[in-house]
Amino acid sequence: MNVRTQDTLSNHEEVLERLAKGLSGARNRLALFKLIYGSNKRSWSLDELKERTDLPHRTIRNTMLAMFRLQIVDKVDSDSKAPTYRKNHFAAHHQRKLISLAESKDKIAAIPTKRKPTLSAPSLPPANPRRRSSSPSKPKRRVTALCLTASPGAGVEALRVDAETKKIQEHIRGSRYRDRLDLLVKPAAGFQTLLNALNDARPEIVQFSGHGGGKAIEMDNGEVNSPDYQNVSYEVLGSVLAATDSPPRLLILNACSTADGAADFLANVDFVIAMSDPISDMAASAFVPQFYSAIGSGQSINSAFLQAQAVVQQLGISEERIPQLLSAPGKDASKATFF
Repeated sequence: MNVRTQDTLSNHEEVLERLAKGLSGARNRLALFKLIYGSNKRSWSLDELKERTDLPHRTIRNTMLAMFRLQIVDKVDSDSKAPTYRKNHFAAHHQRKLISLAESKDKIAAIPTKRKPTLSAPSLPPANPRRRSSSPSKPKRRVTALCLTASPGAGVEALRVDAETKKIQEHIRGSRYRDRLDLLVKPAAGFQTLLNALNDARPEIVQFSGHGGGKAIEMDNGEVNSPDYQNVSYEVLGSVLAATDSPPRLLILNACSTADGAADFLANVDFVIAMSDPISDMAASAFVPQFYSAIGSGQSINSAFLQAQAVVQQLGISEERIPQLLSAPGKDASKATFF
């Protein structure tokens, strides 16, 4: 095994300046630096870093390669094809100083080096003392929302779930954190669709739009020649939500008369939005898009719910009280956010 390290025989301050600039040059570098240097772990593989962050594997690989080229970390050459990385001796010795410098470009500029030995006058404190805290230790998280729709139209009034989904996508695109809220749409969704999506996407929000009532939702049987509804009882749905290591935080049942019995889901999810009575297509397709718009802008679940109610109220169809927000014991919707 061979460890490749940086040469720190050059000017001490210049090395500090170069490493600090490298850390502050792109997002994710500083977060990964804090993770690696804040741990007693000797070396890190890309898979181990992936387990501790919300970053895609490719992003971690590219970021670590850049940090090695910038001589922020050392790369371990081994027989394995997968590279591993470890702390650089110089950076480990000065890790607190490097973090402090990387979080303030003014501090980097004030480092005296051979090329700029004279320090400028100390900068005045900011006019506003309410300075924001330093960047979080973990990279910015992403949130996946699973949108299941079903309306095969077999003997029951067909719903405009496609138009509703389109409005949700448009509202998310206009939200503040649109690049971090991923909407996974599954049309003509059946029971197996739900299971596969929970396993594959690990969504924090699960939404169903279609017909409901009688402590059940009506999913799609997936047949082309003989389309029909697939009844999924609340008992079965609750079992599915309990059978995952990463249960969703929020369940939205955007279907008629789904509130009865919905409190049972709070054993597995933190919050549930369901309908106390039959709700019109117009109200349902206005409520959910606005809810996502507010959630995608950093509002709490409670504030997003109230905004969505207000949008339905503006329609003048007296259905704004039909949506109900339920919270698990100890969970406060006014303090719960996704961003």
